Amino acid sequence: MTANAVTSVSLDPPLLLVCVARTASIFPLFERAGSFAVNILTADQHEVSSLFAHDGDMRGRTSDVPHSPGVTGAPILADALAYADCQITARYDGGDHSLVLGQVQEAVVARPEAEPLLFFAGKYRGLGSIL
Repeated sequence: MTANAVTSVSLDPPLLLVCVARTASIFPLFERAGSFAVNILTADQHEVSSLFAHDGDMRGRTSDVPHSPGVTGAPILADALAYADCQITARYDGGDHSLVLGQVQEAVVARPEAEPLLFFAGKYRGLGSIL
């Protein structure tokens, strides 16, 4: 899925929070999963973000994007700027969302020279286009 926001919760231990809509087709996977990865995309990867942003059947989507399993088995996208591979430690009720807390098992900045992809005011942007 494409997340609108990922929140850093703690540095010691390193924890990230993602929110998953209960109506999303991927929700049942998150309910069963023991891990997830946050892949931070580069400014030229807006098509990848769009591919995972659309709700519906997720089967086959990862086969369209080169990836490999992280230390937890979660998919790490080959050309991502950075990633955090997380073991799920807790789930909380957040109304129409589930708040999923993950402890970071591995975090890598693979392409430090690349510009991150941003989504702001309904459009994909790079850092230079919002300053």
